[in-house]
Amino acid sequence: GEKGDGDALRARSEAFKYKIMHWFSLASAIALHALENPSGEAEDIADHPQFLYREPRLHVEESSKEGEVCDGAEDECYFEIIGELTDHEKATLQSADDILLVCQWITEGIATAAADPHLLNIPPPILSRVFQEISTGMLGFNQSWKIAMVPFPFPFAQMMSLLILGVVFLMPMEITHSLDRWAPAMLFATLCVVGFTGLNRICVELEEPFGDDPNDIPIQKLQ
Repeated sequence: GEKGDGDALRARSEAFKYKIMHWFSLASAIALHALENPSGEAEDIADHPQFLYREPRLHVEESSKEGEVCDGAEDECYFEIIGELTDHEKATLQSADDILLVCQWITEGIATAAADPHLLNIPPPILSRVFQEISTGMLGFNQSWKIAMVPFPFPFAQMMSLLILGVVFLMPMEITHSLDRWAPAMLFATLCVVGFTGLNRICVELEEPFGDDPNDIPIQKLQ
Protein backbone atom coordinates (compact mmCIF):
# COMPACT_ATOMS: atom_id res chain seq x y z
CA GLY A 1 0.00 0.00 0.00
CA GLU A 2 0.91 3.66 0.12
CA LYS A 3 2.25 3.32 3.69
CA GLY A 4 4.59 0.54 2.62
CA ASP A 5 5.83 2.57 -0.35
CA GLY A 6 6.38 5.57 1.90
CA ASP A 7 8.35 3.51 4.39
CA ALA A 8 10.49 2.04 1.62
CA LEU A 9 11.18 5.48 0.15
CA ARG A 10 12.04 6.82 3.60
CA ALA A 11 14.45 3.94 4.15
CA ARG A 12 16.12 4.56 0.80
CA SER A 13 16.39 8.27 1.60
CA GLU A 14 18.00 7.54 4.99
CA ALA A 15 20.42 5.08 3.37
CA PHE A 16 21.38 7.66 0.74
CA LYS A 17 21.97 10.35 3.37
CA TYR A 18 24.08 7.92 5.37
CA LYS A 19 26.25 7.05 2.35
CA ILE A 20 26.79 10.72 1.47
CA MET A 21 27.68 11.60 5.06
CA HIS A 22 30.04 8.64 5.22
CA TRP A 23 31.79 9.46 1.95
CA PHE A 24 32.16 13.18 2.66
CA SER A 25 33.59 12.53 6.13
CA LEU A 26 35.90 9.90 4.63
CA ALA A 27 37.11 12.30 1.93
CA SER A 28 37.68 15.03 4.51
CA ALA A 29 39.64 12.73 6.82
CA ILE A 30 41.83 11.33 4.04
CA ALA A 31 42.56 14.77 2.56
CA LEU A 32 43.45 16.41 5.88
CA HIS A 33 45.57 13.46 6.96
CA ALA A 34 47.43 13.57 3.64
CA LEU A 35 48.18 17.28 4.13
CA GLU A 36 49.42 16.68 7.66
CA ASN A 37 51.68 13.81 6.51
CA PRO A 38 52.58 14.66 2.88
CA SER A 39 55.69 12.48 2.73
CA GLY A 40 54.20 9.51 4.58
CA GLU A 41 53.96 6.09 2.98
CA ALA A 42 50.67 4.49 1.97
CA GLU A 43 48.80 3.39 5.09
CA ASP A 44 45.87 1.15 5.84
CA ILE A 45 43.04 3.57 6.53
CA ALA A 46 40.80 0.96 8.11
CA ASP A 47 43.23 0.28 10.96
CA HIS A 48 44.93 3.67 11.21
CA PRO A 49 44.98 4.92 14.80
CA GLN A 50 44.34 8.54 13.78
CA PHE A 51 40.94 7.77 12.22
CA LEU A 52 37.93 7.58 14.55
CA TYR A 53 34.79 5.84 13.28
CA ARG A 54 31.43 6.70 14.82
CA GLU A 55 27.79 5.92 14.15
CA PRO A 56 25.89 8.35 11.89
CA ARG A 57 23.48 10.89 13.36
CA LEU A 58 20.90 11.80 10.75
CA HIS A 59 18.80 14.06 12.99
CA VAL A 60 19.75 17.49 14.23
CA GLU A 61 18.66 16.84 17.80
CA GLU A 62 21.07 13.90 18.02
CA SER A 63 24.07 15.82 16.69
CA SER A 64 27.03 16.14 18.99
CA LYS A 65 28.62 19.40 19.98
CA GLU A 66 30.74 20.90 17.23
CA GLY A 67 34.50 20.82 17.56
CA GLU A 68 37.43 18.54 17.05
CA VAL A 69 37.35 14.97 18.35
CA CYS A 70 40.10 14.72 20.95
CA ASP A 71 41.06 12.40 23.74
CA GLY A 72 42.77 14.64 26.23
CA ALA A 73 46.06 15.91 24.88
CA GLU A 74 46.26 17.94 21.72
CA ASP A 75 48.39 15.32 19.95
CA GLU A 76 45.68 12.70 20.44
CA CYS A 77 43.08 14.26 18.18
CA TYR A 78 41.43 12.13 15.51
CA PHE A 79 40.04 12.52 12.04
CA GLU A 80 36.38 11.61 12.40
CA ILE A 81 34.73 9.29 9.87
CA ILE A 82 30.99 8.63 10.00
CA GLY A 83 30.28 4.91 9.80
CA GLU A 84 32.58 1.92 9.32
CA LEU A 85 34.37 1.09 6.10
CA THR A 86 32.88 -1.70 4.04
CA ASP A 87 35.04 -4.54 2.74
CA HIS A 88 34.82 -3.07 -0.77
CA GLU A 89 36.01 0.32 0.49
CA LYS A 90 38.88 -1.22 2.43
CA ALA A 91 40.06 -3.04 -0.68
CA THR A 92 39.70 -0.20 -3.18
CA LEU A 93 41.13 2.51 -0.93
CA GLN A 94 44.57 0.92 -1.31
CA SER A 95 44.79 2.77 -4.65
CA ALA A 96 47.37 5.46 -5.29
CA ASP A 97 44.81 8.30 -5.31
CA ASP A 98 42.31 7.43 -2.60
CA ILE A 99 40.88 10.96 -2.20
CA LEU A 100 40.00 11.10 -5.92
CA LEU A 101 38.41 7.66 -5.63
CA VAL A 102 36.15 8.77 -2.77
CA CYS A 103 35.12 11.89 -4.71
CA GLN A 104 34.21 9.65 -7.63
CA TRP A 105 32.02 7.62 -5.29
CA ILE A 106 30.29 10.81 -4.13
CA THR A 107 29.74 12.02 -7.70
CA GLU A 108 28.44 8.65 -8.85
CA GLY A 109 26.16 8.33 -5.82
CA ILE A 110 24.61 11.77 -6.32
CA ALA A 111 24.20 11.23 -10.06
CA THR A 112 22.53 7.84 -9.49
CA ALA A 113 20.19 9.32 -6.87
CA ALA A 114 19.34 12.25 -9.15
CA ALA A 115 18.15 9.80 -11.80
CA ASP A 116 15.38 8.74 -9.39
CA PRO A 117 12.88 11.64 -9.05
CA HIS A 118 11.45 10.11 -5.87
CA LEU A 119 14.84 10.03 -4.16
CA LEU A 120 16.58 13.27 -5.17
CA ASN A 121 14.21 15.65 -6.93
CA ILE A 122 16.45 18.69 -7.53
CA PRO A 123 16.36 20.94 -10.62
CA PRO A 124 19.41 20.36 -12.84
CA PRO A 125 20.77 23.96 -12.53
CA ILE A 126 20.87 23.59 -8.75
CA LEU A 127 22.24 20.04 -8.87
CA SER A 128 25.07 21.12 -11.15
CA ARG A 129 26.31 23.39 -8.36
CA VAL A 130 26.86 20.30 -6.21
CA PHE A 131 29.30 18.84 -8.73
CA GLN A 132 30.92 22.25 -9.17
CA GLU A 133 31.55 22.54 -5.41
CA ILE A 134 33.01 19.02 -5.34
CA SER A 135 35.34 20.03 -8.17
CA THR A 136 36.27 23.23 -6.31
CA GLY A 137 37.05 21.21 -3.20
CA MET A 138 39.32 18.87 -5.16
CA LEU A 139 41.05 21.87 -6.74
CA GLY A 140 41.68 23.38 -3.31
CA PHE A 141 43.04 20.09 -2.00
CA ASN A 142 45.42 19.72 -4.94
CA GLN A 143 46.68 23.28 -4.50
CA SER A 144 47.29 22.60 -0.80
CA TRP A 145 48.91 19.26 -1.64
CA LYS A 146 51.28 21.06 -4.02
CA ILE A 147 52.35 23.41 -1.22
CA ALA A 148 52.82 20.52 1.19
CA MET A 149 54.72 18.29 -1.24
CA VAL A 150 57.01 20.61 -3.23
CA PRO A 151 60.05 21.46 -1.06
CA PHE A 152 61.71 24.84 -1.02
CA PRO A 153 64.90 24.72 -3.19
CA PHE A 154 67.79 23.77 -0.92
CA PRO A 155 70.46 25.89 -2.72
CA PHE A 156 68.20 28.93 -2.53
CA ALA A 157 67.65 28.38 1.20
CA GLN A 158 71.40 28.13 1.81
CA MET A 159 72.04 31.27 -0.25
CA MET A 160 69.43 33.14 1.79
CA SER A 161 71.10 32.03 5.03
CA LEU A 162 74.46 33.35 3.81
CA LEU A 163 72.92 36.66 2.73
CA ILE A 164 71.19 37.06 6.09
CA LEU A 165 74.50 36.36 7.81
CA GLY A 166 76.11 39.08 5.68
CA VAL A 167 73.36 41.52 6.63
CA VAL A 168 73.85 40.75 10.34
CA PHE A 169 77.59 41.53 10.22
CA LEU A 170 77.91 44.14 7.47
CA MET A 171 74.77 46.25 7.90
CA PRO A 172 75.66 47.54 11.43
CA MET A 173 79.18 48.47 10.29
CA GLU A 174 77.88 50.35 7.24
CA ILE A 175 75.25 52.23 9.23
CA THR A 176 77.78 53.11 11.96
CA HIS A 177 80.18 54.38 9.33
CA SER A 178 77.47 56.49 7.64
CA LEU A 179 76.09 58.14 10.80
CA ASP A 180 78.08 60.30 13.19
CA ARG A 181 75.90 59.78 16.26
CA TRP A 182 75.94 56.34 17.86
CA ALA A 183 72.34 56.34 19.16
CA PRO A 184 70.60 56.58 15.74
CA ALA A 185 73.19 54.19 14.31
CA MET A 186 72.39 51.53 16.90
CA LEU A 187 68.66 52.03 16.41
CA PHE A 188 68.77 51.78 12.60
CA ALA A 189 71.20 48.84 12.69
CA THR A 190 68.97 46.95 15.11
CA LEU A 191 65.83 47.61 13.06
CA CYS A 192 67.52 46.48 9.82
CA VAL A 193 68.97 43.30 11.29
CA VAL A 194 65.81 42.34 13.17
CA GLY A 195 63.66 43.13 10.11
CA PHE A 196 65.65 41.00 7.67
CA THR A 197 66.07 38.07 10.05
CA GLY A 198 62.39 38.27 11.07
CA LEU A 199 61.22 38.17 7.45
CA ASN A 200 63.42 35.14 6.85
CA ARG A 201 61.95 33.32 9.87
CA ILE A 202 58.41 34.14 8.70
CA CYS A 203 59.21 32.62 5.29
CA VAL A 204 60.52 29.48 6.99
CA GLU A 205 57.27 29.15 8.94
CA LEU A 206 55.16 29.66 5.80
CA GLU A 207 57.18 27.08 3.90
CA GLU A 208 55.39 24.19 5.68
CA PRO A 209 51.96 25.43 6.82
CA PHE A 210 50.36 22.01 7.44
CA GLY A 211 52.61 20.58 10.15
CA ASP A 212 52.04 20.32 13.89
CA ASP A 213 54.02 23.37 15.02
CA PRO A 214 52.23 26.11 17.01
CA ASN A 215 52.18 28.48 14.02
CA ASP A 216 50.93 25.88 11.54
CA ILE A 217 47.34 25.50 10.35
CA PRO A 218 45.43 23.29 12.85
CA ILE A 219 44.59 20.51 10.40
CA GLN A 220 42.76 18.29 12.89
CA LYS A 221 40.53 21.15 14.01
CA LEU A 222 39.45 22.01 10.46
CA GLN A 223 37.29 18.93 10.14
